[in-house]
Amino acid sequence: MKNNPALNYLESLKRFGIVLGLEKIKIVLNEFNNPHEKFPSIIVGGTNGKGSVCAIIAEALKNHNFKTGLYTSPHLISLEERIRINNKYIPSLKLEEIITEVSDKVNSLLKKNKINAPLTYFETLTVCAFLYFAREKIDIAVLEVGLGGRLDATNVVNPILSIITNVSKDHQNYLGNTVREIAREKSGIIKRNIPILCGCKRGTAYNVIREKSKREGAPFYSIFSNLKNIKIKKKNLYYEVELETKENFYLFKPSLLGFHQVENSIIAINALEILSKIWKPLNKHKIINAIEKVSWPGRLELVNIRPLIIMDGAHNVNGVTTLKKFLIENNLYPYILIFAIMKDKEIKKISHLIFPQAKKIFLTKFSYHRAADPEYIYKISLPYREKIVIEKNPGDALKKAKILSSENDIILITGSLFLVGEIKKFLNFH
Repeated sequence: MKNNPALNYLESLKRFGIVLGLEKIKIVLNEFNNPHEKFPSIIVGGTNGKGSVCAIIAEALKNHNFKTGLYTSPHLISLEERIRINNKYIPSLKLEEIITEVSDKVNSLLKKNKINAPLTYFETLTVCAFLYFAREKIDIAVLEVGLGGRLDATNVVNPILSIITNVSKDHQNYLGNTVREIAREKSGIIKRNIPILCGCKRGTAYNVIREKSKREGAPFYSIFSNLKNIKIKKKNLYYEVELETKENFYLFKPSLLGFHQVENSIIAINALEILSKIWKPLNKHKIINAIEKVSWPGRLELVNIRPLIIMDGAHNVNGVTTLKKFLIENNLYPYILIFAIMKDKEIKKISHLIFPQAKKIFLTKFSYHRAADPEYIYKISLPYREKIVIEKNPGDALKKAKILSSENDIILITGSLFLVGEIKKFLNFH
């Protein structure tokens, strides 16, 4: 990376952090003749499950031989993971070329005082994704919202379908302190007359999203009002689902682990049924195949070696609650825990959820400017201090955890996708 000007430039943008707003990115996109308007897109927001829903939808569209762009964040190992066509990462050289092109355009606009600051890291990659998709003449793009919705860089598109998976507390310093405020930000992806699919169960967030859809004249689809019948059976770690919607009957076994992936699969099915009506006809068997074959690393990912390693990028209270439910349901405890998290998360609440079932806890830190210091986590973890070890290097934390463990032990790695990514690099699973 040291001798790579494009990646060095991109890395330098991290110092600007997160800056929400659409004015700058719209100016830059306009200079490129608005590539995001050259293809239809689906935009997926929400607190948890966005990436999984995007992955299933993209896989189903690929199964129908549509050239499908997928833009997600963050990446686990390589930057190229964020931008894919038919599940193939953007080639490294192509990404570097486009980053250079965008940086040259941004510098030119800065000199002309058309923008007052460079794009952020995320905005730059979003422009790169749109340029790549437009130039490769994709049939459709599936876009995961980065943060919030209303002011997220992805929200420059005028989609054919908007989806909100669920809403819970996360990123409060950017989105607001209450579910109502956060739902308002997430509902910013709702556009006039464009269908909105809501995965929230009835309550505050559901009401906020429904009210916004009414104001915008956007057809409102609630996942749970479309279900006529559902039966769910547990088969070892997996679920078997019988689902009847108003349009079809589905029998499937999600390839992704955890009950929440049953819910994500149902959201994806509903989205694809809407697309079948408003865009192109889709085949239910190809949809089922996508649910049963899709891979989404770092989310309840099991590495079947001895000891068993479980990696999950759960990073907020809702995500960790879901993880804990999966572990308890499947008797996957006690475990040796390797934990690192962003400093702006509800660390105390999260630690109370995941620390009690651990017999040993390795606090570590991934290389990102928002990562919490292990010493700080130790300081606020008074009830668990006797089982805590601080090991600042994630790879060394894994080495030590393996030395401590027996064949029948479980090593759980969680707190952030950034941590999972660093551990995966260490294990060389790519």
